[in-house]
Amino acid sequence: ADLMEDSVVAALGVPDVSTVEELRQYVYNYLLEGAEANYRYNVQNAIMEQLLGQSAVGELPQSFVDSYNEGIYNSLAASAMNYGIDPGTYAGMMGMSSEDYVSHYSRLQANQDVLLQAIANQENLKVSDEELQAKLEEEAAAANTTVETLLGNYDREEYRNYVMSERVMDFLMEHTQVTAP
Repeated sequence: ADLMEDSVVAALGVPDVSTVEELRQYVYNYLLEGAEANYRYNVQNAIMEQLLGQSAVGELPQSFVDSYNEGIYNSLAASAMNYGIDPGTYAGMMGMSSEDYVSHYSRLQANQDVLLQAIANQENLKVSDEELQAKLEEEAAAANTTVETLLGNYDREEYRNYVMSERVMDFLMEHTQVTAP
């Protein structure tokens, strides 16, 4: 017997899905969103690789590079936790100590941010105080929270840089010709 009946679908408890046709559309939308996000991620990574390969970023102050250490370590720890291992073991799987991992990726992130800021300056893609506040209020409302809770441990300037980076990546994606391998 075919289990794909409206009564079975309704019993699944998927919000706003009570028929076989709605379930098919729901699954299609889910898969499409995942494919689009994956495509965007891959294109953005390819763009950053090209930018880093074709750009000459001067020697950055160590204090600036070190400002990324905590975030990179937290990312390392979160990735390690997903595999049920400690950060040192996870970094070791990539042939690095956790210190080398943090150092490498802090420098990489610092270089990327300097490049993105340079493009933002050149293309006038900066984020004004008014735009920043509007974005914060929009995202807080969508998350049904306050701006202060949304920001959490981040300050406004860190969030401004995040919004600016998104804006620059959107700009770069619009001005990049993507060819299939």
